[in-house]
Amino acid sequence: LMVLGCAPKEEVKPEDAPPPPPSADELYGRLRQPLDPMFNAVAANTPFSNQQRTAAVSGVQSAKNGMGLEPNAPEAFKRITRDLEDLIKRAKDAENWRVVKGGIESYKVFQRAEKRYDDDEEYADLILARPTVAVTGFFVQDGEEIVFLDVTEADSNKTTKYKVREGEDFHEVLQLVRIIGKRESIEMLYKPVNQTWNVKAPNRSAS
Repeated sequence: LMVLGCAPKEEVKPEDAPPPPPSADELYGRLRQPLDPMFNAVAANTPFSNQQRTAAVSGVQSAKNGMGLEPNAPEAFKRITRDLEDLIKRAKDAENWRVVKGGIESYKVFQRAEKRYDDDEEYADLILARPTVAVTGFFVQDGEEIVFLDVTEADSNKTTKYKVREGEDFHEVLQLVRIIGKRESIEMLYKPVNQTWNVKAPNRSAS
């Protein structure tokens, strides 16, 4: 009777056990995947578009949000944050300011209150806002050389036409510093960051 009354305990089969939580390596891989285009752009010194930046930042934000209360998430967050710190440094050295911007935005996904990169982000924003300048022609008026310019906004692609003399400020943030050579190119100044660069003139006909 005693034997009949003691039912054997049901063993828990391995297939019935809950799966282990994702490892820190697995979670780190999920976080790193949307950021790879930024790392690749710096490693290969290739252009990086604004659309790629937006996709990378939104991708890592989505990956982080999907991890919820995973026990190994904090370790994965630490690893990806260290990667982003290195990325920002290398992107600054390469003057790839769109990657700098994207790296800082991604870093703040994990360190929202951190202000260590605020100055770098502000500088990147100024550089990325620099208009594009194209020389469309030259003209001499009252003995002064005048340059015809098209200025295109970085964010809206809106183009404005100007007639500018050497040393003249225009478009609020630009200055035509000088004409180089025999109308071969011009030197421009972007005043917000005191940055100069040269713009080639269009090829002229033999006449």
